[in-house]
Amino acid sequence: MKKTLKAIIAATGAAIMCAAPVLTSVSSTPIVNNLSASASVYVNSCDSFDNNWVPSITGLRDTNKVNLGHVNYEFTTRKVNGKTEYIATILGIDFTDSRIKFPKGINVNGIFYKTVAIANGAFHGKDGKIPENSKKAPKGAALTMVDLNAAIYLETIGDDAFNGCTKLTGSIRLPKSLTSIGARAFRNTAITEVAYTVEDRKPVSSLKTIGDDAFCQCQSLTKIYLPATMESVGNRAFSESGITLVNFAGPNSSPVTIKSHAFSKCTKLNSIGTDRTVHSSSSTDAFSNSASGLKSKVHKYSSSTSDSVINQFRNFFSF
Repeated sequence: MKKTLKAIIAATGAAIMCAAPVLTSVSSTPIVNNLSASASVYVNSCDSFDNNWVPSITGLRDTNKVNLGHVNYEFTTRKVNGKTEYIATILGIDFTDSRIKFPKGINVNGIFYKTVAIANGAFHGKDGKIPENSKKAPKGAALTMVDLNAAIYLETIGDDAFNGCTKLTGSIRLPKSLTSIGARAFRNTAITEVAYTVEDRKPVSSLKTIGDDAFCQCQSLTKIYLPATMESVGNRAFSESGITLVNFAGPNSSPVTIKSHAFSKCTKLNSIGTDRTVHSSSSTDAFSNSASGLKSKVHKYSSSTSDSVINQFRNFFSF
Protein backbone atom coordinates (compact mmCIF):
# COMPACT_ATOMS: atom_id res chain seq x y z
CA MET A 1 0.00 0.00 0.00
CA LYS A 2 1.35 3.48 -0.86
CA LYS A 3 0.80 6.63 1.08
CA THR A 4 1.36 10.19 -0.08
CA LEU A 5 3.51 12.57 1.93
CA LYS A 6 0.44 14.71 2.53
CA ALA A 7 -1.47 11.76 3.91
CA ILE A 8 1.35 10.71 6.21
CA ILE A 9 1.84 14.20 7.62
CA ALA A 10 -1.91 14.48 8.08
CA ALA A 11 -1.88 11.20 9.98
CA THR A 12 0.87 12.54 12.20
CA GLY A 13 -1.18 15.61 12.96
CA ALA A 14 -4.17 13.42 13.77
CA ALA A 15 -2.10 11.34 16.18
CA ILE A 16 -0.93 14.48 17.92
CA MET A 17 -4.43 15.88 18.18
CA CYS A 18 -5.69 12.65 19.71
CA ALA A 19 -2.85 12.47 22.19
CA ALA A 20 -3.10 16.10 23.28
CA PRO A 21 -6.34 17.95 22.43
CA VAL A 22 -4.88 21.24 23.64
CA LEU A 23 -2.65 21.45 20.56
CA THR A 24 -3.87 24.03 18.09
CA SER A 25 -1.19 23.96 15.41
CA VAL A 26 1.53 21.57 14.29
CA SER A 27 4.18 22.40 11.70
CA SER A 28 5.65 19.26 10.10
CA THR A 29 7.74 19.40 6.94
CA PRO A 30 10.14 16.45 7.13
CA ILE A 31 11.97 15.04 4.14
CA VAL A 32 10.52 11.54 3.95
CA ASN A 33 12.57 9.09 1.90
CA ASN A 34 10.42 6.00 2.29
CA LEU A 35 6.67 6.31 1.93
CA SER A 36 5.82 2.62 1.62
CA ALA A 37 3.73 0.81 4.18
CA SER A 38 2.53 -2.73 4.69
CA ALA A 39 0.80 -4.85 7.27
CA SER A 40 4.11 -5.59 8.97
CA VAL A 41 5.94 -2.26 8.58
CA TYR A 42 4.15 0.92 9.54
CA VAL A 43 5.42 4.21 8.17
CA ASN A 44 6.45 6.71 10.79
CA SER A 45 6.40 10.16 9.22
CA CYS A 46 9.40 11.15 11.33
CA ASP A 47 11.59 8.13 10.70
CA SER A 48 13.47 9.66 7.76
CA PHE A 49 14.13 13.37 7.67
CA ASP A 50 16.86 15.94 7.30
CA ASN A 51 19.03 16.03 10.42
CA ASN A 52 18.46 19.78 10.79
CA TRP A 53 14.66 19.53 10.72
CA VAL A 54 12.96 20.71 13.92
CA PRO A 55 9.21 20.07 14.37
CA SER A 56 7.13 22.89 15.85
CA ILE A 57 4.11 22.88 18.12
CA THR A 58 2.00 25.90 19.06
CA GLY A 59 -0.88 26.20 21.49
CA LEU A 60 0.34 23.50 23.89
CA ARG A 61 -1.24 24.17 27.29
CA ASP A 62 -1.62 22.46 30.65
CA THR A 63 0.50 19.42 29.79
CA ASN A 64 4.17 18.54 29.53
CA LYS A 65 3.67 15.39 27.45
CA VAL A 66 2.85 15.04 23.77
CA ASN A 67 2.92 12.56 20.90
CA LEU A 68 4.74 13.90 17.86
CA GLY A 69 5.59 11.87 14.77
CA HIS A 70 4.46 8.79 16.73
CA VAL A 71 7.04 9.44 19.48
CA ASN A 72 6.00 10.29 23.03
CA TYR A 73 7.90 13.19 24.59
CA GLU A 74 8.04 14.85 27.98
CA PHE A 75 9.07 18.50 28.26
CA THR A 76 10.73 19.98 31.31
CA THR A 77 13.44 22.42 32.44
CA ARG A 78 16.68 22.23 34.39
CA LYS A 79 19.27 24.63 35.75
CA VAL A 80 22.76 24.56 34.22
CA ASN A 81 25.29 27.04 35.58
CA GLY A 82 22.43 29.15 36.89
CA LYS A 83 20.65 29.26 33.54
CA THR A 84 17.39 27.58 32.60
CA GLU A 85 17.58 24.92 29.90
CA TYR A 86 14.52 23.53 28.13
CA ILE A 87 14.82 19.79 27.55
CA ALA A 88 12.83 16.93 26.05
CA THR A 89 12.89 13.27 27.09
CA ILE A 90 11.79 10.45 24.78
CA LEU A 91 9.25 8.25 26.59
CA GLY A 92 8.32 5.71 23.92
CA ILE A 93 6.72 5.07 20.57
CA ASP A 94 3.27 4.33 19.16
CA PHE A 95 1.96 0.77 19.36
CA THR A 96 2.24 0.08 15.62
CA ASP A 97 5.60 1.65 14.75
CA SER A 98 8.68 -0.45 14.06
CA ARG A 99 11.37 2.11 13.27
CA ILE A 100 12.17 5.56 14.56
CA LYS A 101 14.43 8.57 14.18
CA PHE A 102 14.66 11.30 16.80
CA PRO A 103 15.02 15.01 15.97
CA LYS A 104 17.57 17.18 17.76
CA GLY A 105 14.76 19.02 19.49
CA ILE A 106 11.25 20.46 19.25
CA ASN A 107 9.98 24.03 19.16
CA VAL A 108 7.13 24.31 21.65
CA ASN A 109 5.29 27.62 21.70
CA GLY A 110 8.41 29.28 20.31
CA ILE A 111 10.80 27.69 22.83
CA PHE A 112 13.38 25.15 21.67
CA TYR A 113 13.51 21.96 23.78
CA LYS A 114 16.66 19.90 23.22
CA THR A 115 16.26 16.12 23.02
CA VAL A 116 18.64 15.07 25.81
CA ALA A 117 17.47 11.68 27.07
CA ILE A 118 15.76 8.41 26.27
CA ALA A 119 13.81 7.43 29.38
CA ASN A 120 14.25 4.26 31.42
CA GLY A 121 12.32 1.42 29.78
CA ALA A 122 11.16 3.62 26.88
CA PHE A 123 11.10 0.71 24.38
CA HIS A 124 11.54 -2.22 26.76
CA GLY A 125 10.44 -5.54 25.26
CA LYS A 126 9.13 -4.08 22.01
CA ASP A 127 9.74 -7.35 20.17
CA GLY A 128 6.38 -7.90 18.47
CA LYS A 129 5.79 -11.24 20.16
CA ILE A 130 2.29 -12.21 21.19
CA PRO A 131 2.21 -13.53 24.77
CA GLU A 132 0.22 -16.59 25.71
CA ASN A 133 -3.52 -16.07 26.28
CA SER A 134 -3.42 -12.70 24.53
CA LYS A 135 -4.59 -11.59 21.09
CA LYS A 136 -2.09 -8.77 20.66
CA ALA A 137 1.49 -8.03 21.68
CA PRO A 138 1.84 -5.72 24.69
CA LYS A 139 4.32 -3.45 22.92
CA GLY A 140 2.94 -3.64 19.38
CA ALA A 141 5.12 -4.05 16.29
CA ALA A 142 8.71 -5.10 16.89
CA LEU A 143 11.23 -2.25 16.92
CA THR A 144 13.66 -2.88 14.06
CA MET A 145 15.55 0.39 13.51
CA VAL A 146 16.75 3.31 15.65
CA ASP A 147 18.43 6.37 14.11
CA LEU A 148 20.19 8.77 16.49
CA ASN A 149 22.07 10.77 13.84
CA ALA A 150 20.00 13.92 14.28
CA ALA A 151 19.93 13.77 18.11
CA ILE A 152 23.02 15.92 18.55
CA TYR A 153 22.12 16.92 22.14
CA LEU A 154 21.36 13.41 23.44
CA GLU A 155 23.17 12.82 26.73
CA THR A 156 21.76 9.63 28.23
CA ILE A 157 20.17 6.39 27.14
CA GLY A 158 18.27 5.15 30.19
CA ASP A 159 18.16 1.78 31.92
CA ASP A 160 16.30 -0.88 29.91
CA ALA A 161 15.68 1.64 27.12
CA PHE A 162 15.83 -1.04 24.38
CA ASN A 163 16.14 -4.14 26.56
CA GLY A 164 14.61 -7.19 24.88
CA CYS A 165 14.04 -5.54 21.49
CA THR A 166 15.14 -8.75 19.82
CA LYS A 167 14.40 -7.53 16.29
CA LEU A 168 16.40 -4.30 16.69
CA THR A 169 19.33 -4.68 14.30
CA GLY A 170 21.91 -2.77 12.30
CA SER A 171 24.30 -0.07 13.45
CA ILE A 172 23.59 2.24 16.38
CA ARG A 173 25.49 5.48 15.79
CA LEU A 174 26.02 7.35 19.05
CA PRO A 175 26.04 11.17 18.90
CA LYS A 176 29.17 12.78 20.34
CA SER A 177 27.06 14.43 23.06
CA LEU A 178 26.17 11.05 24.65
CA THR A 179 27.84 10.50 28.03
CA SER A 180 26.12 7.41 29.47
CA ILE A 181 24.39 4.21 28.42
CA GLY A 182 22.23 2.76 31.18
CA ALA A 183 21.99 -0.71 32.66
CA ARG A 184 20.56 -3.31 30.25
CA ALA A 185 19.99 -0.54 27.69
CA PHE A 186 20.56 -2.78 24.64
CA ARG A 187 20.49 -6.18 26.33
CA ASN A 188 19.39 -9.07 24.10
CA THR A 189 19.07 -7.03 20.90
CA ALA A 190 20.36 -7.93 17.44
CA ILE A 191 22.45 -4.80 16.84
CA THR A 192 25.57 -5.44 14.78
CA GLU A 193 27.64 -2.32 15.47
CA VAL A 194 28.11 0.54 17.92
CA ALA A 195 29.40 3.45 15.85
CA TYR A 196 30.32 7.02 16.73
CA THR A 197 30.08 10.47 15.22
CA VAL A 198 32.96 10.93 12.79
CA GLU A 199 34.85 14.19 12.34
CA ASP A 200 37.99 14.52 10.21
CA ARG A 201 37.69 10.78 9.55
CA LYS A 202 38.05 10.00 13.25
CA PRO A 203 35.42 8.84 15.78
CA VAL A 204 34.40 11.54 18.26
CA SER A 205 32.71 10.69 21.55
CA SER A 206 31.97 11.94 25.08
CA LEU A 207 30.86 8.53 26.32
CA LYS A 208 31.96 7.92 29.93
CA THR A 209 29.96 5.03 31.33
CA ILE A 210 28.36 1.84 30.07
CA GLY A 211 25.99 0.34 32.64
CA ASP A 212 25.65 -3.19 33.96
CA ASP A 213 24.46 -5.71 31.33
CA ALA A 214 24.14 -2.90 28.78
CA PHE A 215 25.02 -5.11 25.78
CA CYS A 216 24.73 -8.49 27.46
CA GLN A 217 23.62 -11.31 25.11
CA CYS A 218 24.02 -9.17 21.98
CA GLN A 219 25.14 -12.11 19.86
CA SER A 220 25.20 -10.15 16.59
CA LEU A 221 27.57 -7.50 17.98
CA THR A 222 31.07 -8.39 16.74
CA LYS A 223 33.37 -5.46 17.53
CA ILE A 224 33.40 -2.67 20.09
CA TYR A 225 35.41 0.53 20.26
CA LEU A 226 35.63 2.17 23.69
CA PRO A 227 36.68 5.83 23.28
CA ALA A 228 39.32 7.72 25.21
CA THR A 229 36.57 9.37 27.29
CA MET A 230 35.43 6.00 28.67
CA GLU A 231 35.72 5.81 32.46
CA SER A 232 33.76 2.71 33.44
CA VAL A 233 32.51 -0.49 31.80
CA GLY A 234 29.77 -2.04 33.95
CA ASN A 235 29.32 -5.52 35.36
CA ARG A 236 28.54 -8.02 32.58
CA ALA A 237 28.30 -5.11 30.14
CA PHE A 238 29.24 -7.29 27.12
CA SER A 239 28.87 -10.70 28.70
CA GLU A 240 27.70 -13.48 26.36
CA SER A 241 27.93 -11.18 23.35
CA GLY A 242 29.38 -12.09 19.97
CA ILE A 243 32.30 -9.66 20.03
CA THR A 244 35.59 -10.79 18.51
CA LEU A 245 37.53 -7.55 19.05
CA VAL A 246 37.51 -4.81 21.71
CA ASN A 247 39.60 -1.64 21.49
CA PHE A 248 40.35 0.60 24.48
CA ALA A 249 41.43 3.91 22.96
CA GLY A 250 43.87 6.26 24.76
CA PRO A 251 45.25 8.40 26.27
CA ASN A 252 46.91 5.90 28.57
CA SER A 253 47.24 8.52 31.33
CA SER A 254 43.54 8.05 32.05
CA PRO A 255 42.81 4.64 33.66
CA VAL A 256 39.61 2.81 32.76
CA THR A 257 37.58 0.74 35.23
CA ILE A 258 36.43 -2.64 33.91
CA LYS A 259 33.97 -4.23 36.30
CA SER A 260 33.15 -7.83 37.17
CA HIS A 261 32.47 -10.19 34.26
CA ALA A 262 32.30 -7.24 31.85
CA PHE A 263 33.45 -9.50 28.97
CA SER A 264 32.76 -12.90 30.49
CA LYS A 265 31.58 -15.76 28.27
CA CYS A 266 32.60 -13.89 25.13
CA THR A 267 33.75 -17.10 23.52
CA LYS A 268 34.55 -15.44 20.18
CA LEU A 269 36.70 -12.66 21.64
CA ASN A 270 40.22 -13.16 20.30
CA SER A 271 41.77 -9.70 20.16
CA ILE A 272 42.14 -6.77 22.56
CA GLY A 273 43.70 -3.48 21.52
CA THR A 274 44.57 -1.10 24.33
CA ASP A 275 46.11 2.29 24.95
CA ARG A 276 44.72 2.48 28.49
CA THR A 277 46.01 1.59 31.90
CA VAL A 278 43.63 -0.29 34.18
CA HIS A 279 42.14 1.31 37.27
CA SER A 280 42.73 -0.49 40.56
CA SER A 281 38.97 -0.87 41.05
CA SER A 282 38.76 -3.06 37.95
CA SER A 283 37.89 -6.72 38.40
CA THR A 284 40.34 -9.48 37.56
CA ASP A 285 37.45 -11.70 36.41
CA ALA A 286 36.37 -9.21 33.74
CA PHE A 287 37.35 -11.61 30.94
CA SER A 288 36.49 -14.88 32.66
CA ASN A 289 35.33 -17.81 30.50
CA SER A 290 36.04 -15.92 27.30
CA ALA A 291 38.08 -17.21 24.36
CA SER A 292 41.38 -18.84 25.23
CA GLY A 293 44.68 -17.46 24.01
CA LEU A 294 43.90 -13.81 24.73
CA LYS A 295 47.33 -13.26 26.27
CA SER A 296 49.02 -13.36 22.89
CA LYS A 297 46.25 -11.26 21.33
CA VAL A 298 46.55 -8.15 23.54
CA HIS A 299 48.14 -5.58 21.25
CA LYS A 300 48.87 -1.89 20.92
CA TYR A 301 45.86 0.18 19.98
CA SER A 302 48.11 2.81 18.37
CA SER A 303 51.76 3.10 17.44
CA SER A 304 52.30 5.43 20.41
CA THR A 305 51.19 2.81 22.94
CA SER A 306 54.04 1.82 25.24
CA ASP A 307 55.01 -1.77 26.04
CA SER A 308 54.40 -1.04 29.71
CA VAL A 309 50.70 -0.37 28.99
CA ILE A 310 50.37 -3.74 27.24
CA ASN A 311 52.18 -5.56 30.06
CA GLN A 312 50.15 -3.84 32.76
CA PHE A 313 46.92 -4.83 31.02
CA ARG A 314 48.04 -8.45 30.66
CA ASN A 315 49.34 -8.70 34.21
CA PHE A 316 46.25 -7.19 35.79
CA PHE A 317 43.96 -9.72 34.16
CA SER A 318 46.49 -12.57 34.42
CA PHE A 319 46.59 -13.05 30.67
